[in-house]
Amino acid sequence: MEPRIRYAQNGDLNLAYTTLGDAPLDLVFVQGSITNLAVLLDDDRYRAFCERLATFSRLILFDKRGMGLSDRVETGTTMEERMDDVRAILDAVGSARAVVIGVSEGGLMATLFAASHPDRTRALVLIGAETRERNEGDWQWGDGTLEEFEAAMTDWTRWGEGTGIGHLAPSLVDDPAAIAWWGRLQLQAGNPRTIKAHMQASFGTDTRAILPTIAVPTLILHRTADRSVRVEQGRYLAAHIPGATYVELSGVDHLPWVNGEDILAEIEAFVTGERPLGEPDRVLATVLFSD
Repeated sequence: MEPRIRYAQNGDLNLAYTTLGDAPLDLVFVQGSITNLAVLLDDDRYRAFCERLATFSRLILFDKRGMGLSDRVETGTTMEERMDDVRAILDAVGSARAVVIGVSEGGLMATLFAASHPDRTRALVLIGAETRERNEGDWQWGDGTLEEFEAAMTDWTRWGEGTGIGHLAPSLVDDPAAIAWWGRLQLQAGNPRTIKAHMQASFGTDTRAILPTIAVPTLILHRTADRSVRVEQGRYLAAHIPGATYVELSGVDHLPWVNGEDILAEIEAFVTGERPLGEPDRVLATVLFSD
């Protein structure tokens, strides 16, 4: 049976969401740069990843404001406004506390939420997550300089062609079906104007100052050869979030649902305390504690 799409309200904005599974543990999945629930769940890899998470949780999926099946927002929104959408969706599903998973750019929202709402956050899981996209001064682990970002925002002629899949999931670069699906996700996530507004908000966000204030159990997962978000970002997060557990994994795919069995095993072990049988070996595990 297909998951039912429902809507939560935050002010006058309607946010599309759905749930999978019925375990007592709530887990809200804050995804990366573009979302459309219908297109995402149409992909076998993504669907299998989510269904596995739903074996030990009630998994909450949603489309970000301005994207996918949620209301379009063509003007700039702040990361704080977008972060508050997580609260609105938890309220809509009747969740008092949830494990918050942030992937890639979604890590910015997840980190802000955990710092702002520790009473609503059971734990924080960051996968290939960012803390700052803009390169400047001594921070050179992001996506580029302001000038490079502004230049990239001027050409949208190939939006919808599946460009970027080789960067996000090198394992799929020779898969025409995967490229076509990624192109469909681009088109159905939003038009150039809405996507540009979303990316501008992300590029202007810097969460470094709030990392030491996070007071919930935190797991950070990062692939050593991630081409989209450099592993130094994961190491920085781990070094500055008190008591964080940091696990580096081998592989090149940034999208966690591509070859993501090791990621699933780490999440399950962290949130349930039990490791699945036959789990993949970890490359490196470092537990960091800070007073």
